[in-house]
Amino acid sequence: MKKIILISLLFMTILSSCGTNNPTNNTSVSTNNTETSTGTQNSVEQNYLYVDVRTDEEWAEGHIDWAVHLTLADVEAGKTEILPKDKELRVYCRSGRRSAQAIEALKKQGFTNLVNAWGMKDIKDVTIVK
Repeated sequence: MKKIILISLLFMTILSSCGTNNPTNNTSVSTNNTETSTGTQNSVEQNYLYVDVRTDEEWAEGHIDWAVHLTLADVEAGKTEILPKDKELRVYCRSGRRSAQAIEALKKQGFTNLVNAWGMKDIKDVTIVK
């Protein structure tokens, strides 16, 4: 079931990248832990994607809408084939420790456009879903 959801998210990401190049649909500025964007599009339509590296239990308690869930263990094991390399990946966990570890693992796997979004409590202007 998790794979179906992840494949669906990847498919939606690919489809959304086929849209117009209207700058008001994909302009975003990220500075450390804050985000400013024009429009009200979700991250699938933006040039970034949130990656949640918390445990399955933490994910079930609530996560950022449209985020992709890969546990830290999955990231460290290289199970990252669903992650796009052409988008900024904003990696988060509960406090920031695991996201930092995940970013180091992703760098070793060839990902270069990475942002540590720290803990979920540090991220502003997002929708949390269960």
